[in-house]
Amino acid sequence: MSLRAPNVMRWTRLKDECLEVLNTSPAALASDKVLWQHIQLQHITEEFAMQLSAKETSPDRSRAVQTQLAHREFKRQLDEWRRGVADGCWDEALEFAYHFSLLYINEVAYCAPTNNDATDNPPSVVATETHAIPEFLEKTDTSFEFSPLWICRRSEPYQRCT
Repeated sequence: MSLRAPNVMRWTRLKDECLEVLNTSPAALASDKVLWQHIQLQHITEEFAMQLSAKETSPDRSRAVQTQLAHREFKRQLDEWRRGVADGCWDEALEFAYHFSLLYINEVAYCAPTNNDATDNPPSVVATETHAIPEFLEKTDTSFEFSPLWICRRSEPYQRCT
């Protein structure tokens, strides 16, 4: 997960084609399909961060609305992605990455700094959806349920030998 770092590898059509071959090839291993899902999830998360970073120069009021719209759109994309994951691909490492992405998207959307932070003006008010805070707390709690050692052990089968 890149987490607020600039996206140094721009997404290209070639990457889409390579991932499509990785996913649909008859020679693809089960771990290739899991890798494909991880890359798709990372791409959705990075696109959200890129979209918000492009709006950082907007005035605070319009940025708040744009952030809320982007937040809803990317949460919808994540939900669609999760529903599209095949049964054999879903494992605990992918679930952890999914919850981590949701947590990241919520954190960026609800905790974005404003220009008012450096002045004496009162902080700007950000309207949140009614379920946002409990969902944020649930995702935080879910993210800490996974043992890092367990995730490291589970990633061993995904290593390829040639």
